[in-house]
Amino acid sequence: LGLNIGFRTRRDLYTDTLEYSFLLSFDNPTNTVSIVTREADTISIYDQLAAIRRRSPKATIEDLTQQIKVKERNLTETECPQLKQLFFGFEKINFRPPSSGLIVLHPMIYEIKSSFGGGDMYLTFVEDEQPLVKWALRVKAAANSCVAKAKKPIKK
Repeated sequence: LGLNIGFRTRRDLYTDTLEYSFLLSFDNPTNTVSIVTREADTISIYDQLAAIRRRSPKATIEDLTQQIKVKERNLTETECPQLKQLFFGFEKINFRPPSSGLIVLHPMIYEIKSSFGGGDMYLTFVEDEQPLVKWALRVKAAANSCVAKAKKPIKK
């Protein structure tokens, strides 16, 4: 049985901010934590899709996905020891509901989805001070640091 935490971030309206995501997983049989990160490569996925659609309005979804440029990185806890601590720290995070009186125009949107033995959770936040968002940004920073140290090749 695998346990997973997914995170995705993007900006509402403005397409100059590159989309980013990770999937942090724990594999029970091997007791290993791993992460796959994906980030738009220099141009947002939205802008890439718009450009492809202008050039090829009849392109199929398969054609579109083959042309999108995304940087993908894969790491395990062996290459990035912080991952295990961060993964198991997730279930200890106390968080609150989003603020009821907050209005944010064109915010960063943070999506978190988890799948554990006790159930699934899917949350969307626009506040970067939310404890779950802070945790996810720490995971992103740790993965980026480990990639830089390991000089792992980037899949495109």
